[in-house]
Amino acid sequence: MTTPPLPLAPSREPERRRNPRPLLLLLAALCVVFVAGYFERLARLEQTRQDILTMRQQVAASRQRHANLQAELARVQDPYYLALLARDGIGLVQEGDLPVVVYEGPPAPTPSPAVEPTSPSDRGNQTPWQQWLELIFP
Repeated sequence: MTTPPLPLAPSREPERRRNPRPLLLLLAALCVVFVAGYFERLARLEQTRQDILTMRQQVAASRQRHANLQAELARVQDPYYLALLARDGIGLVQEGDLPVVVYEGPPAPTPSPAVEPTSPSDRGNQTPWQQWLELIFP
């Protein structure tokens, strides 16, 4: 009869320990990837906040422009403003009004400064730089 081997019998092979270095490197690489993704998301969040702020400013400017246009529309629809615009801008008059046109005569002629004629003999006595000065600054 043979005896079965003991289940917990010490093995005669030396115990092999696993090297933890590759596992630690893998863990560090995963941490770097997660941190990089986190910072990328933070940057995207900040960009989104800036976009929201810009759009809110555009909406406020559009609302202000809308209010200004509404006020101008109300002013233009006023019948007194329309009559003033027709009278002054186009020159129309209402029935029963007497149009008066103010005519200003032709503008008065402005006297031109008298030019002193210079004789060629005077220029002959001057040096060329004096002649140039006289032509430029009469």
